[in-house]
Amino acid sequence: MQEKVWNYMQEHHMVKDGDRIIAGVSGGADSVALFCLMEKFREICPFDFCVVHVNHNLRGQEALRDADFVRQMCRQRQVEYFEYSVDVKKTARERKLSCEEAGRMLRMEAFEEQRKRWNGTKIALAHHKNDLAETMLHHLCRGSGLRGLCGIMPVQGEKIRPLLCLEREEIEQYLKEQGMDYVTDSTNATDDYTRNRIRHQILPVLEEQVNRRAVAHMAEASEKFQKIEDYLQRQAQMLLESCRRPDRQSGFLDEKLFDAEPVLQEYVILRQIEQICKKRKDVTSLHVREILALADKPAGKYIQIPGKYRMVRLYDGILLEEEKTEESTEEQNVMLVLDAQGTFRDECVSLRIFPNEGQKIPQKRYTKWLNYDKISEDLWLRTRRPGDYLVVNPQGGRKKIKDYFIDSKVPRQMRDQIPLFAAGQEILWVVGYRISEAYKVTEHTKTILEIEYKGGCKNVREN
Repeated sequence: MQEKVWNYMQEHHMVKDGDRIIAGVSGGADSVALFCLMEKFREICPFDFCVVHVNHNLRGQEALRDADFVRQMCRQRQVEYFEYSVDVKKTARERKLSCEEAGRMLRMEAFEEQRKRWNGTKIALAHHKNDLAETMLHHLCRGSGLRGLCGIMPVQGEKIRPLLCLEREEIEQYLKEQGMDYVTDSTNATDDYTRNRIRHQILPVLEEQVNRRAVAHMAEASEKFQKIEDYLQRQAQMLLESCRRPDRQSGFLDEKLFDAEPVLQEYVILRQIEQICKKRKDVTSLHVREILALADKPAGKYIQIPGKYRMVRLYDGILLEEEKTEESTEEQNVMLVLDAQGTFRDECVSLRIFPNEGQKIPQKRYTKWLNYDKISEDLWLRTRRPGDYLVVNPQGGRKKIKDYFIDSKVPRQMRDQIPLFAAGQEILWVVGYRISEAYKVTEHTKTILEIEYKGGCKNVREN
């Protein structure tokens, strides 16, 4: 069995010379087997390992017994031992989790904390094939997608699982052959936890009445699912990158997303949420379906998702953004002074004047020349107000700024954010879009006003 596990570790590149591995050891059969194997493998590959035991403070004297058992085992074999004490009930109450979820989370936090303190490179966990099968069934019953059906991965970041190639019976037989004792968690015999019910009531029925190799077959299926998942993730990342636009906000996705294969659309949405929001745990398949349904909705419609974010339908795609606060929609304005720099939303704004000598007008999105001869009022850089207008043709035809935004298909949620150069209610320049026809530089212009908006607005198009 040792050779089987070592080959599995090599296949998945779990360990290399010089690694410092933290092994999570509870004292149960699985973790004691992991301890024994890691100790033996040090003779094959020069790596260091230490043991971390986490007391969940749920089982009183029994928990103290487990900690003492692991401590003595490490002392006898001269392996470094570290113990963490956590309050699972308190954490579950504060974070609104089940004790099962809180315990799992606190264990991983303890392992990660010790990895950093000890300059560790890996965290070894004692999951095996039966755990993988339980996880797959649990995820399947909760409505998980393909990622959930992959179960438990052999390698996940710094976490390695050397025993995933073994079933529980193999582990118990190995400990018997090695003459190794282990402790038994009394809560494992109850059906208080979901996983225990799957372990005691569902898996035995599958093995006894459906197929005695049900667990092994589920582990094989998990590997196939993982390969499919990896492929779809790669395809989704390529589609995601092609749907992003360098001139738009990071949360924007081009409308061509909706022309892709439906399964890839779902993966792209989830990847976008994961990368922008940094989490996707509470995002369900219902959220994804509602987001994809935005393809047939008018611009301005949106779907709220957990974490104070929303996905908004734009004229040419969708945008993942944080929900706006009242403060963010308040009017912002700054008075502009010639030959000086000002700031607007942390962007630098500068103005200067110079004589018109027939210079070529620059075609830059964030630098504009205006006819200074016609400007008689103070200039302001601000957001829109009721009554604002823009001169849109040489004959002096006006258009309300609201109508201009609609005609230009500016998304509704962006209209209160776009900077405007204004003289009173007359808009001289909609930053990133167009300038007023009334203030264009002509051959008759004597003095030119140059306005430079450094940094620019990301959610605009070329003029």
